[in-house]
Amino acid sequence: MSDPMETVELESSDGRLLEVDLRDAEMCTLLKNCYALSKDEGGPTPVYGVKFAILEKVMSWCKHHRDDSKEEVDGRLKSDDADPWDKDFIDVDQATLYGLLRAADYLEIEGLLDLTTKTAADMLKGKTADQIQSMPNTRSDVTSEYKEMIQQEPPPPNVPTSKW
Repeated sequence: MSDPMETVELESSDGRLLEVDLRDAEMCTLLKNCYALSKDEGGPTPVYGVKFAILEKVMSWCKHHRDDSKEEVDGRLKSDDADPWDKDFIDVDQATLYGLLRAADYLEIEGLLDLTTKTAADMLKGKTADQIQSMPNTRSDVTSEYKEMIQQEPPPPNVPTSKW
């Protein structure tokens, strides 16, 4: 466990430095392991997969939830009564949400990953494939030729169900 006043300097993928409380950084499994391996080397801990703006936001989430138990975080996610701070935190544009989701996955922050994936799933709930593909920052790998081919295929025959 870290000293309450100990800090660590993180270097984002765009080369900017962010000094954070070590307790916050240790909420990220990747950073906790990197720091343990390299703390005697000195210098900032590189965070290659995360740009500064997202890293700063991620660390604010870690600071807010530093003292939360896993059960508290899981309970809030499973209920409709989400933490008001989290609701405000996650009220971001789609690009930022996906940046947070990727960062939570890369840094191995289970609670934040759960929050961001739930939010992304809620955004998609009830939408058709065409509506999802028309959303910003969403690309489709399906060509128009393939779509035409699928639409022209006859539906599969009805397969009788067994009476077992």
